[in-house]
Order: sequence, then C-alpha cells, then structure tokens
Amino acid sequence: MMFLHLVFHAKEVHIVHVGDMHGWIYGQKTQPDLGDLGTLLSYYERVVANVSQNPEASVLLIGSGDDCEGTGLSGLTEPKCSEIYRFLSKVPFDMMTVGNHDLSQPASMEFLRSFQGNFSKNALVTTNTYYVADNSSFGLPYKYQVLQNGVRVLMISLMYTGDNNYGNTRVQPQTELLESIWFADLIKEFGPKTDLFLYNTHQGVVMPETRSTYQKLRKLFAQHLNYEVPMHVMCGHTHMVFRTNCPLRNGVKDENCFMTESGKYLERVEHVVWTLEETQVQIPDGALFTGAKVANVTHFDYDFMVPQQNERGEGLAKRFNVNPEQFMTENGTKLSKQIHDKLDELNITQVIGFSKHKYHKTHGMGQNDSLQRLWNFGVMPALVFDDKMEQECTQFAITRAALSKDHLYQGNVTLDDTVIAVPFSFNISYLPHLTKNEAECVAFWSNLGLWNIGENAISKETFQKLYDKRNRNPKPLPKHNLFYTYVNNTWERDCYDIITNEYEAPRLMMGYKFCNMTGPEEKRYPVKSGIQLTDALFTEYVRKYMKNETEIDSIEDQNLSSAYFNVGIATAVVWSLGIVLVAFFVFRK
Repeated sequence: MMFLHLVFHAKEVHIVHVGDMHGWIYGQKTQPDLGDLGTLLSYYERVVANVSQNPEASVLLIGSGDDCEGTGLSGLTEPKCSEIYRFLSKVPFDMMTVGNHDLSQPASMEFLRSFQGNFSKNALVTTNTYYVADNSSFGLPYKYQVLQNGVRVLMISLMYTGDNNYGNTRVQPQTELLESIWFADLIKEFGPKTDLFLYNTHQGVVMPETRSTYQKLRKLFAQHLNYEVPMHVMCGHTHMVFRTNCPLRNGVKDENCFMTESGKYLERVEHVVWTLEETQVQIPDGALFTGAKVANVTHFDYDFMVPQQNERGEGLAKRFNVNPEQFMTENGTKLSKQIHDKLDELNITQVIGFSKHKYHKTHGMGQNDSLQRLWNFGVMPALVFDDKMEQECTQFAITRAALSKDHLYQGNVTLDDTVIAVPFSFNISYLPHLTKNEAECVAFWSNLGLWNIGENAISKETFQKLYDKRNRNPKPLPKHNLFYTYVNNTWERDCYDIITNEYEAPRLMMGYKFCNMTGPEEKRYPVKSGIQLTDALFTEYVRKYMKNETEIDSIEDQNLSSAYFNVGIATAVVWSLGIVLVAFFVFRK
C-alpha cells in the first residue's frame, strides 16, 4: 500500500528503470547479497500487484541499453549475447534499447534483429538506429501506448553517434533526426494525445548531447503545440547514478521534467512515481487539446538490487512490507533458476586457474597487483610478442586500461571471471616500423588522452608546444591509473612496432598528423600463440600459466628494471571514461 499517492482526478505512473547490464543477469560473486534478473522481475511484479489496488495507477519497465558484453554468459555464447537477450525476453519490458556494446557485435545484432519479436510488448525501440542492409529502423522507431489507467505515453530511444563504425547498423546523428520532417510530424501527430513523454537514451546525464537533445525536444513541443509535456529522461552509458531535475532553462527549473540513470551491472534499480493531472493546452493555431501537467514526482532513495536486508540496511523487500524470504515471486524464482541452469550447462563457472593476488584494474604498472602489469608483463610476452619480429624492431604495447572492466580477484578463477576482467574481443594489431622519433611522438599523443574524442580536440600548435616540453619535468610511475605520467624511454633503437588492437589503432593513428607522419597503416599482428582476440588471450593465459599458488612468480616478482626487461612506462590518463596506459618493452639481446 505504500506506493499509492492518491490525488483527486490524478493519474499515477510508476517508472522502473535499469540500464547497462553488460550481461550481469545472474548476480555477482563478489557481492553475494545482490540479486539477479529474477530479482528485477520479482520487483516489477510486486510493484504491479501493489498498484493494482489503485485503478488510477500503471507501471512501466524501461531498459537503457548495453545489455551485451561483460560476463561469460554474454561473451562465451554464439552469437555473443544471444542468451542474455533470450533471458531478457522473459521480463515484460515496456521499452528497451541498444547501446554501443550491443551495436559493436554485428553477429549479436543479426540475432537481435530476428529475435526482437520475442520481447513482450514490442519493447525494442531504436529511434535513430538503422539496419544498414535495408536502411530500415532496427527496432521500432517510436512507441505510443495508452496505459490501463488511461495515461497516454509517447516513447523514443536515442543512441549517441560516436564513430558509427558498427558493421551492420548505423546511428543517425540526433541533430539530424530532430530537425527532420518525420520527427516534426511525429510530435504534431502524437503530441496532442500524449500525457507523458519518455526520452530513453544510451548516453549519460552528464553528457552534453543529452542536455542539447532535451532542450531541442522542449523547443519542438513548444513550437508545434505550445505544450510543456511531462518528460522523463532515462539515461545510460556512463554507469553513473542520478535522480535529478532536468537542466535549467533560462535559469528556471523545469517542473515537468525529471532525469534518471541507474548505474551498471544490475546493481541498482530506479523507481520514479509520476502523478499527473489534466490541463488544457492551446496550440499556436488556436485549437485546444487536453494534455497533462505534473502534480508530483517522487522517487525511492534505497535502490540497490538487494532482495533481503543486508548489513547496510538495504533491501527491496522492505518497500513492500513483506518478509525478505518471501520477496521473490514465483516467476522471478523460476527465471533465476533457468539462468543458473544455463551457466551450469555451458560450464561457465568452471575453475580454470588460481590467482595469488587480487589484481586491481585501477592500479598502476608500478605495483605488482596491477591487472595492467599482469597483462603487459604476463600475457603480452607469453602469448603475443613475436620473437623474430623483435630482432628487427623493438616490440612495445600501447593498451588502454579500459580493456579491463573489473578486477581479477584472489583465489580460484573461473572461466566467467576471466571474461569479466577482460570482456572485449579485439584483434591484436600493430603499427609497423616506426622510427624512434615517430614512436615517441605517437606515444606522447596517446598520453594526452585526446584519442578518445578525435583529432580536432587540440591544435597542431598547442600539441607542438606540449611536445617540446615533454622532457622538462619527468614524473615517477603512477600508483594508480588515474594520474598522469610521462614517457620514460631512451628511444635508442631505430625501429619500433607499436602493438595495440583494432579498437585502439585508429585512435593512435589520429596522432599521425600532429607528428607529421603519413603512415604506417594498421596490420594484423602475427601473435605467436595463434590467439588473436584480447578476451581469449587473457583466458588462455590464466588457464596455462596461473594454475596454482605459484602461478606467475617469475613475472610478478621482478623489478621494473629486471634482467629480462628494460622497461620504460608511460601514462595513465583520464579522459571522459577512457583510461590510456602505455607500456614499453625493450628486450635485452
């Protein structure tokens, strides 16, 4: 009964919002009190049962994309993410969309294209995402729904443009969409019969395009309808948590708009309650229509996906005044069991190695418990570097710390754990035969952290001034991947191969124009183990070299100036959500 906010002649809409699951639909081993997809289904069903006592209330369940790429159940199935999408189809989403980690998997998108009809309520909405083969909307271009309490809802889902290199899908720039005749006609047709406008987007609350799109939407409704439509902006992508009013317009709070972002990995669920009242709206041509205005917007503060109360006092059960042991519904319990049965069937939780330490994704390479150190001093020389090529050129790696998504925890390591730590399938590639001057310049470019946002982020003049000062104040190795450091390399050899991967190589090559280079082009690297993909390389390393408590002593216990390596290390640079880490390997002859 605690959800009912009765207002005379008012309608109530409950928005349950999640996003950025990244395959985390079966809980987390390191946070055993967290729930899973069955917990979310149970929560939704309990909200529906609760508000069913109020004929003026309805419930909507929304997902903001990036359901793919992050766990074994996501990455070890063919095609990737197919099992995640199958299980999501068992949850009655009203609207869901795709994110960059979905779109970056062409085979997964082919599967989703044919499978989307299995989602209940025609949930997949992709307003500015198109299927390249026939240039049609990948999912529904929009959705219009009249809820059981009579509230009329218009829904769109937008994806940020990015580099738009997704294989079989294309993202239309949002400015182009919003300025189109089609979108104007959509507003003019459905706006007068809309009480709540849902703007679902796979971009964060803090991203500038989220704000500019919101402002443009407000202008369109004002221009065509003179209507301050109640608007809920549901965000994703940045893995942050927000419940906030929409941006100020001319210094004034928008009382008819609210924004949410629900974190990551199904750790949280956002729950917002809209109370709407009727209002009369006069459009510019003088005609009248009945719309809605906001009487109240409330939200719940304790949002962790914890079904039973834990030591922090969190727990979803207390929202319903039910015994924690009785929180899970029959359908939720059934779904949880189906997911865990699939994990057992695929042997995803089988133990394949042992980790002597917890390897931190955020620790710098000067520390033995750095996951990046394990990658660069372990995986790369053991499975990647080609000994014959090293006779001609110094082999050194440039890798972003964002290649890893989670720590590798101490103790037994499962197949699932390796994918969680390094979930991305990028082919190892390289930029061959750079001179020492070219290699130093490209490395410096990567240190600036500008390769995430494009080559126009800095002028050549500014770059040259920074480059000229590069050796004045050398800095020590960072303890964390959250601080700057400078390249510490003597650049004595005449030839360097930059070893990276297909995702990072184009970003490195953005630096060519600043370094007055015309090449070289990226090439596939002849990995000595024959394993080309980053996630598979890490799994193989754990399986082959981390077998027991003595695992990699010969690597991890060496000093950075060991007899085996002459190592100069550069950078950990924060730019937006990307972190760059550069490691240089100069093998002694």
